[in-house]
Amino acid sequence: MSSERQKAIESLTCYALTEMAEKYGPNGETPLAYHNPAHVAEVMKAALNIGDLACQHGKIKSSDLDLLAIAAFFHDIEQGMGSGANEDESACIAAEKMRETGAFSDEEIQAVQSMIRSTKVRFDENGIMHQLVMDVGHGYLPLIMADADLSIMGAAPEVYWDYMEWLLQEMKKTAYPSKEKRRDFLKGIETLLKSHTFFTEEAQALYGRQEENLFVCRKLLAELK
Repeated sequence: MSSERQKAIESLTCYALTEMAEKYGPNGETPLAYHNPAHVAEVMKAALNIGDLACQHGKIKSSDLDLLAIAAFFHDIEQGMGSGANEDESACIAAEKMRETGAFSDEEIQAVQSMIRSTKVRFDENGIMHQLVMDVGHGYLPLIMADADLSIMGAAPEVYWDYMEWLLQEMKKTAYPSKEKRRDFLKGIETLLKSHTFFTEEAQALYGRQEENLFVCRKLLAELK
């Protein structure tokens, strides 16, 4: 990798993390319990873990790992516009900042945008989540990014449930959600854990503890009855 490209990646990383901290960190303009720098760091780690394994399997190039890292750092940089619009704006910001460096081709920039947009989701009338990754193109990379964004679902229970507590607080806009709000949240999580499947075999191999988290979810629901 050229020193110019390395400096560009470091500059992009620094920009994204600074923006996330200033906007959504504990002392930011609009602190968020879940979509904050800690989540971004976790997704970046997962993206590289999955990406490394996919590279070993010959599914992506080693140079693609840089693009995965950039996508991970920028994928939640906008959180104020609503689901779908957040991802589109985050993709636009990433593209703008990448172009400013002069170190990336148009194809690489488009690939990062596709990866960020792959984190879009929608919920059907039964509360089942559908990831929109199949609509974005650019092959295997968006599949990796989509899996990285939800890799927490297959993490160890002690990690998963810390993050779910933070997500609950963010969604309900309180650090002390009521029993009713907690029950509603857990019902949604139960549906999600039952229906979700990772796209890549690499994520399935690395983050395989979803059933354990489902077991804990049902236990927590039973305790709230």
